[in-house]
Amino acid sequence: MRSFGSPPYSKQYFLSFYHNLVKNKLGKMLGSFYNGKLVSALVGFCYQDRVHILIAVSDQKFQEFRPNDAMHWKFIEWAIDNNFKWFDFGRVREDSGQFEYKQKWGPELKELPSYFLLWKTKEVPIVDPHSGKNKFLVKLWKLMPLWVTKLVGMRLRKGLGI
Repeated sequence: MRSFGSPPYSKQYFLSFYHNLVKNKLGKMLGSFYNGKLVSALVGFCYQDRVHILIAVSDQKFQEFRPNDAMHWKFIEWAIDNNFKWFDFGRVREDSGQFEYKQKWGPELKELPSYFLLWKTKEVPIVDPHSGKNKFLVKLWKLMPLWVTKLVGMRLRKGLGI
């Protein structure tokens, strides 16, 4: 997550996801291994007739083995075998590498509305990742020592609502 300039999820988040969703057949977690080492993971919600990918992460050192492709393919196979009708690759910005990656699977693009609770303002905030302020914050996050990102990452993630 750090390489994207985003705070990490905590270990507790994944444990809770497993205990509350996977065990109740409302979620699925897949891992890809190389020589016994976890090199990629894919996490998704499963409800009604739909699978919705939430998190895809991988170790950049193993990209030549295409672990993300393996994860997505296995998740799609599992969804078909379990009678899911829709496979949602998740939200993505059209000008990103993630968009290009997801496009190779041949998805149909759908508009996904956003909803905001406006507690202290009357205007919807515009969050542009390409604005000067956000570019600076992302760059700063990427340069922080790993121990700092681990220390404050989850608190930032909660505060940002992501």
